[in-house]
Amino acid sequence: MLPQIFDGERDKTDAFMNELLGYLLLNHNVPGFESPIRQVAMALTLIEGPHVDQWVWDMTTWLRGLDPLNNNVPQV
Repeated sequence: MLPQIFDGERDKTDAFMNELLGYLLLNHNVPGFESPIRQVAMALTLIEGPHVDQWVWDMTTWLRGLDPLNNNVPQV
């Protein structure tokens, strides 16, 4: 089951991250889930709402500018 949508409420950040990291860990053998860029892209689809929309837009724009061959590293 996917983590619940995160809407920017700071008091729910830890719960969201725990759900997200657990989901990624459970699916680590699924093709594509080993890609740090895809992991971040997937996480961004779970963050929405008026308090975070601009940040998601900025992060998505930055992510799209990365080279998928040279920048697909854990530091993403």
